[in-house]
Amino acid sequence: MKIIAAIYARYSSDKQRETSIDDQIRRCQELAQRHNLDVPNELVFFDEAMSGTAKDINKRTGYRELLAAWDAGLFKVLLVDELSRLARDGVELALLQRRLENTPVRLITADGLDTAVPNWELMLGLQGIVSQQNGRDMQHRVTRGMMGQLERGYMVATPAYGYQLDRKLTVDGDRVGTHWRIDEQEAAIVREIFALRRQGASLNAISRILNERRIPIRRKPRKSAGYWRPGSLANLLKNRIYRGEFVWNDSVNVRLKANKTGRVLTPQYFLRPQLRIIDDATWFDCNNKTHSRSGYGGGKHPLAGLFECGACGAMLTVSSGRTPSLYCAQCTQACCVSAPDALRHKGSVSASGIKEMLLVALRELLSPEVVEAFKDRLRHRLMGGVEEEVAKIRRLHALAKQSMERLARVLSSLESDDPVLEAEYRTKQTEFRRLEETLAELESRQEIFNRAALEKQLSVDPQVLLDKIFDGSQPAEKVRAVLARLFPKLVFRGKTGRATAVFELSYSPGAAAALASDTATLDDDPLVRLVQLRSGAKRPTEWKIVWL
Repeated sequence: MKIIAAIYARYSSDKQRETSIDDQIRRCQELAQRHNLDVPNELVFFDEAMSGTAKDINKRTGYRELLAAWDAGLFKVLLVDELSRLARDGVELALLQRRLENTPVRLITADGLDTAVPNWELMLGLQGIVSQQNGRDMQHRVTRGMMGQLERGYMVATPAYGYQLDRKLTVDGDRVGTHWRIDEQEAAIVREIFALRRQGASLNAISRILNERRIPIRRKPRKSAGYWRPGSLANLLKNRIYRGEFVWNDSVNVRLKANKTGRVLTPQYFLRPQLRIIDDATWFDCNNKTHSRSGYGGGKHPLAGLFECGACGAMLTVSSGRTPSLYCAQCTQACCVSAPDALRHKGSVSASGIKEMLLVALRELLSPEVVEAFKDRLRHRLMGGVEEEVAKIRRLHALAKQSMERLARVLSSLESDDPVLEAEYRTKQTEFRRLEETLAELESRQEIFNRAALEKQLSVDPQVLLDKIFDGSQPAEKVRAVLARLFPKLVFRGKTGRATAVFELSYSPGAAAALASDTATLDDDPLVRLVQLRSGAKRPTEWKIVWL
């Protein structure tokens, strides 16, 4: 009577073919015949496109079924092509060795490991060490290959919402690389999301609009229904690919893994202008917390989420009722329970008084003198040689790329390694990446001042913003978005009397010019002023504003 055996096979996603499973099973069946073993079909287990590292252990259903059959005593011999097919992780290999030592199952591999042979533990340990190192080498090669593809202009990740894959093949059908192309139907949804966000809509409101229209998402979660969520919209809005820039080493998952291991990541930027869907002005407006200080927006009142408490740092709450007022809920609660904190801001300030204060502040801050001083700074930047500096970096970047590509072609044509050329290639590669990072940093800090935008801002009068701020014609979220951009910081410094309150206002002339001309903010130097707001003794609805 033949002994019952089981077979396990696995191929990972590191460019192995699906036929690898068939090849492994065939070699294991040949092994079974040599050892006079019987392998029922139900004891052939396999996993496709799964790595042998720890991260994929729970995803390997075939491996879990194998362990369940092992625990149930359904076989006496386990056949695999090589030990690395079972696992590459050191912990999992140690657990596997313990299983083999504590159960009567015999392990035989096609490359020579047999637990029936004395000192098999040493051989298994050595093969495990080699397997782990091969896994690390494979990861290094994959990363190196992906970086090479990015440098050659290809893409390496799953396309973001708004894009589709476009594979480039040789005449023989082999894959050369992968491009992304804009999916116009999804791109229209992306533009709508950015437009709604720029107008001040909250992430909850945008999610509700998309879900009510039954707009499908790209990738559905495993355990729940797929629908638009505020968190997924926040990630979409932060994605730099929509402004034509792919960032390597900056995804959420990569950053989480780096935090766990204490690694320091260095993001690398790759320009993809052909993939731009959103203009810079819109992208930056939607990523600078211009809707509320929390960055999420929401609230039915135009002043909700704009003012910060100078004592505890919380956002002021807008009370409901016929005469809304702003107060710090955290400080109020702390006072009620006699919290030990030294400083707390008590009392509330009328919302109508704050509106009047902001209008007065804007009239003064949008005065001809302030506007002219701001335009003088713009003229200085227009003539200050910034464009020449950027053009110089771009020229150096292009030359470095040409040199790197030329060296890559020479190296690929050689029959043997050339250490001198390889060292020169790495030097050029480092220089190319440094220049690319410099360009990306300049763009991310908005230091590339577009001449057309500058000239447009010089030609507008920001006073036009005053006409419709509080006239009731604009929805609350749009008013809030405008105010948040005009005043990057609004701080409640407390009340000095029953009818007197002090505020700190940070005003951005650059945001005013950008809003009036519908361009990106080119100057973000704020003006900071202290303001005293005082209500009238006889007429509380009359307000007096004093600059301190």
